[in-house]
Amino acid sequence: MRIEGTGEFTVRSLSRSYFGLPIGCTSVASRGYLRVHAVHDDMHDSAARFARRVGDEYGFDPEIEEFPEGTRTAADAADAVGCSVAQIVKSIVLVADGEAVVVLTAGDNRVDTDALATELGADSVRTANPDEVKEATGWSIGGVPPFGHDSPVPTYLDESLLDHDRIWAAAGTPDAVFALAPAELQAIADPTTTDAFE
Repeated sequence: MRIEGTGEFTVRSLSRSYFGLPIGCTSVASRGYLRVHAVHDDMHDSAARFARRVGDEYGFDPEIEEFPEGTRTAADAADAVGCSVAQIVKSIVLVADGEAVVVLTAGDNRVDTDALATELGADSVRTANPDEVKEATGWSIGGVPPFGHDSPVPTYLDESLLDHDRIWAAAGTPDAVFALAPAELQAIADPTTTDAFE
């Protein structure tokens, strides 16, 4: 594991504990422990980049889990982490009248593009192609996280995700996920709610 920065502390990061390790402290959490950037040496470069970015930009330190077998579909991700498909956040990149938007939908739902177009007052809404996804978010299809994009992208939220205590989302690669509370997703992504789902 690689810990950024220096200093000697006893710290806790979510469910893991690190004792006497040199760390870089980004903030003091309200629960009384220090938040750190914990980046494993063998972590995929994109997952490590995501962890650093959201730590720097939002003070959020995701506990990233990587699965070599892949979590490319919502069902794969749910099986890997042991949750229901409804607890998986899919970050769907769409193009509405030439402008990229991100829709955060539960794994068991599908975006109704016609309904979304009506809601947005757009002539058309379509699925973004791989190049458009990368250009809009900085991430590749299958690994797009719900926040931490290269540039601001209008974001919309499936309210059914708020029904759970804990949800999981992609962490920059198709093989990496992280867990968070719905309230954290709302606070960081600052999405507009939508019910444009099938």
